[in-house]
Amino acid sequence: MWRIVLLAVMVLFQAAFSMPTSKTQPSDSTDSALSVDSLLARIKRLEAKVHQLELARQREALEKLKQKARAGLSKPKTANRLPERKFVQGSRTLTAFNPEISLVGDQFFVFNRRKGATDTRTDLQRGFVFRTFEVNFRSNLDPFSQGRATLEINEDGIELSEVYAVWSNLLPHINLAAGRFRQRFGVVNRWHEDALDQIFYPLVLTEFFGEDGLAQLGVSVDWLIPSRGRLASELTVQVAAPQNDAMFSGTPFGLPTVLTHWKNFFDLGAASYFEVGFTGMAGANDQRGFTLSGDHRWSRLGGVDFTYSWTPPGRGNYRGLTWRNEFYFAAKDTTFQETAHAWGGYSYLDYRLNRRWYAGVRLDVVSPLDRPQKSAYMWQTTPYLTYWQSEFVFLRMEFQHLEGHKLSALDNRFLLQLNWVVGPHRHEKY
Repeated sequence: MWRIVLLAVMVLFQAAFSMPTSKTQPSDSTDSALSVDSLLARIKRLEAKVHQLELARQREALEKLKQKARAGLSKPKTANRLPERKFVQGSRTLTAFNPEISLVGDQFFVFNRRKGATDTRTDLQRGFVFRTFEVNFRSNLDPFSQGRATLEINEDGIELSEVYAVWSNLLPHINLAAGRFRQRFGVVNRWHEDALDQIFYPLVLTEFFGEDGLAQLGVSVDWLIPSRGRLASELTVQVAAPQNDAMFSGTPFGLPTVLTHWKNFFDLGAASYFEVGFTGMAGANDQRGFTLSGDHRWSRLGGVDFTYSWTPPGRGNYRGLTWRNEFYFAAKDTTFQETAHAWGGYSYLDYRLNRRWYAGVRLDVVSPLDRPQKSAYMWQTTPYLTYWQSEFVFLRMEFQHLEGHKLSALDNRFLLQLNWVVGPHRHEKY
């Protein structure tokens, strides 16, 4: 449009200078009218030419767009390619293959007054006790598995506590472990002593399996059952050699033991949850292990565990409560004609007072296999106070009072524990 206006102005300007003035040769009215008509006709012709040029420009632009569109459609589609990755020599990053190493020191002072106790704990008296020095190894073997090992060094020598490999998510929701490991008999047996909320294992575990609890060589399969609402469940099946000599044969050869544990997790809200678990186990306790013929002596165990946990949102570092309970029974064939029965359990409350301090109390009761009368049992009360200096150091003060019903057992202990760790992590509580 601006081109038309410009041409019109130029034509009028030219006409104005070409027309004669009144001081020169004047023209009549007829000549003036003819000049105006010719100018208007010229303007119309120019407008028509400009309009044609504008249409031609628009057609040319439209044709270019069509050509680009046709070129894009005819171009073959190619998949999105990832950026090219460059591989470099890894000789300078071999430290990534080094295992994570953690060192744990556990010692305590004990003042003991004991009379005629019949339980399986060490007969401590008075003085300082170096319980154990642990060396823990953990490393990724490859993208699919991880290796773990724990060595315990104490005054009696070096003991291989655990050594096993773990395959995470081997199948959907399934983990596999193979080697020597602490078995999932309830909850607390899976933990190492430095991860306990008290200094010693509950009486029911030490009476059933000995001072160190239940740890054997075998295979473990964990299946995380798909959740249903606020309920999550896990089923564990473990097959192991009967190496425990308190309840089974005490040999790596023989009929294997089978353990199943079914754990159920219920989310009660933002601040609390509880877990309920059921355990069953069976195995042979033949004196010479496996025999090809003849009858076997069996040990059968079962029980239930219950845990409630409360942690206020936003205050988890200052307040918290854990209430944990386990109860078990056992039947062990002592001869081919007799069967000994045992039962026991514990319950404890652990309360977080503030960022550093915990206080709690545990109640134990157990009727051992070798009791002189069926109604005989032992019970123990254990109040304690823990100072959690950091993730790597804690101190604990504990008092234990043990009594027996129809058992000549009386034990009063006062203990001060120091536990420290060097390395990336402690043992998990799971």
